[in-house]
Amino acid sequence: MAESFSEGDSLLPKEKSKSYYMVTDSHEEIHETDNEEQIRSKLQWFFKNPYEKYKDRGRKPWKFLLQIGKIILVTIQATLFATNEFSVVTFNKDNIETFRQVFIFNYPNGKLLYQKSSVYQQIFHSWNQIYDYEKIMVGTYEIKTDSNDTRIKFCKTLHKDSQARNISKENLDTCYDLQPKLKNHKISLDEFINVNQLPKDFEWIVEMKLQFTFQVNYTMLHARNSPDCYMFNIVILFENGDLDGIMEVRLDSDIDFHHCRSSDKGLHIQEHQTKKRLMTVYDSVIVILCTVSLSLCLRSFNRHWKLCKAASRFFAEYRYEPFTVSDKMNFLSFWLLLITLSDISTIFGTTIKIILDWMEYPELYASCSMCFGLAVLFSWIGVLRYLGFLKGYNVLLITLKTAFPVIVRFISCVAFIYIGFIVCGWIVFGPYHLKFQSLVTTSECLFALVNGDDMYATFNAMDSSDPLIWYFSKVYLYFYVSLFIFVVLSLFIGIVADTYERIKDFGYAPKSRIELFMEGNEHIEEEQQQFRSLCKLHNRVDNENRNGSNIVHDDLMPCSSAEPNIIV
Repeated sequence: MAESFSEGDSLLPKEKSKSYYMVTDSHEEIHETDNEEQIRSKLQWFFKNPYEKYKDRGRKPWKFLLQIGKIILVTIQATLFATNEFSVVTFNKDNIETFRQVFIFNYPNGKLLYQKSSVYQQIFHSWNQIYDYEKIMVGTYEIKTDSNDTRIKFCKTLHKDSQARNISKENLDTCYDLQPKLKNHKISLDEFINVNQLPKDFEWIVEMKLQFTFQVNYTMLHARNSPDCYMFNIVILFENGDLDGIMEVRLDSDIDFHHCRSSDKGLHIQEHQTKKRLMTVYDSVIVILCTVSLSLCLRSFNRHWKLCKAASRFFAEYRYEPFTVSDKMNFLSFWLLLITLSDISTIFGTTIKIILDWMEYPELYASCSMCFGLAVLFSWIGVLRYLGFLKGYNVLLITLKTAFPVIVRFISCVAFIYIGFIVCGWIVFGPYHLKFQSLVTTSECLFALVNGDDMYATFNAMDSSDPLIWYFSKVYLYFYVSLFIFVVLSLFIGIVADTYERIKDFGYAPKSRIELFMEGNEHIEEEQQQFRSLCKLHNRVDNENRNGSNIVHDDLMPCSSAEPNIIV
């Protein structure tokens, strides 16, 4: 973790001849009297990991233990929430599927309507099924209304240009209740149309809706939450926005939680109050731990920033060297950033979870699950930091860290090519191919092609009604696949592989200027890297000579030679 110091202290050493062993016991401040060796020592302490600090000075790794405990608690919390959320989402989806099967005529084949008679038949079918739900449906459903009568609201929306036909602006959106169905009274389709004044002409209608509410009583959905009943606000939507002669029928619903009974002895109310309180205490403990962890991370960021400014002044005023962006990035801890994001996500997710436990806000389930998902993801990625303390496990981390700047530059260049293919594909193939109908689906299709997914279907699904578009699609897809799979993907893999090979050869990643300064080997490292480069080049040329090449390089040092004597 970062170490703090006094920001106002000057870094110019007063006496360069001071001994290295005159470093004070405080490793958290850089004083005005510190010389180069003392500053080097404090930077070395700053960049040590918790294990090294414990080994050197017996400093207990309390922050490490805090993070491990937090990861375990948050993972358990997220798992419990996910189990509960699965039941809620599955319950919602299953009921909506039931409503579609019952209220949409000839579902799923009847989702597209082409004739007026089909539209009337669909409305009539839904109206009948709603009033006969007790005879038809398996579940414990009930229509929730303000009165004893079942209310089905019918709404229609006219196109805005319909005002040109002397239709007032107030009549563009109209809603009214359909006539209720009388018991033991059969009504014909024509009579239903006339009684409810259904539109005779669909020329200017862009949308029609049937709205009603169903309630599920006394469900055993989950034990943690208290609601007895779940309210489904159902909408059967007739979409005709394109005015192209096709009307699409769609059923959607949102869910609300509420209590059916006023008595405290209702289902899920009295029985699970103790469990809810215990879960709230558990959640509160996690919030406290994450708040402590977040405050420690913010304190460390502050120390990082102060030390970065101090080191920058030291290099500029004493060594007369500029402090580059790359040097400053050494003081930015990626792992601290992950922990900070994890803490923020956990605090938000836990707060939403407590609200869901004691109140009825089903629309917050998605936000809560996303917060917990990110928190667990960041937490477990952060475990790699602790594996990196062991030299045998940190090859992946060193490779990714070293290759990251090159990968970012490479992806930035490739992104322009990729965006060009996306826009071109959407513009040209949008009306002719299902996978190119929007920029999002086009991007998903092209990304899947890079991985080799569903490649034949993408080629085969192209509409061949226009020969020019069809032939252009072949050229486009072949060129894209060849470029990104054979060239771009190979180069990307090559960047990572080359970095891994260099680390494997040298035994460590290329050292930054800060690391070389801490070791006191700036010039030695430079000479050794030059020697290794000449050595590798000598081996390559020697192999070429053995294969028949007559090129001779007298200035290359043989690898059998001893390492150069470096004088500091």
